[in-house]
Amino acid sequence: KHNDFLLDTFQNFWSYTQEQLDRAKQNLKPEMVLPKNLDWSQRKQDIDPSKSGEYILNPEVPPNFESKKVFIPDRTELKPLEGKPLSEIGEYVANTYGNRYIIPGIEYWEYISKNPSQAPQELKDSKNYYFYFGSILRTRNGYWYAPCSLWSGSSFERFAFWLGFVWVSYYRVVLLER
Repeated sequence: KHNDFLLDTFQNFWSYTQEQLDRAKQNLKPEMVLPKNLDWSQRKQDIDPSKSGEYILNPEVPPNFESKKVFIPDRTELKPLEGKPLSEIGEYVANTYGNRYIIPGIEYWEYISKNPSQAPQELKDSKNYYFYFGSILRTRNGYWYAPCSLWSGSSFERFAFWLGFVWVSYYRVVLLER
């Protein structure tokens, strides 16, 4: 269901070559894993370019988002984690918020990218990157990345950062109320 969106992202936002796109197409198979059951540090170490295109989805994410309210934890809650790798942030988010909130992933990233007018105002802040830790995806270099977006004034730019990159002050987590 999300393969076309991912291929569009790879080609038009991340400038994959045709060879890289072809490799990713072969591997576009979602794996359904609850974020709390994901071995975040193992995924950070798992590097295999031949598996580019693989991705994880959170089975708790609902099929539509119109009635779901966004919750973004206050920056001060995550401030002690600044400088830690994204793998630790993903694990923290899963363990801290996973029982109280839905942790959206590629599904929500796709929804707001395709429907910016439907996106909550909280995400339309061009100073912060908003992460969707309900999913991770393997990019052309074979590393696992966490998807995120940045508001550019009229649309969302699509980004993702390797699980080994560090959390900084202008990163935010997107959660959905249950």
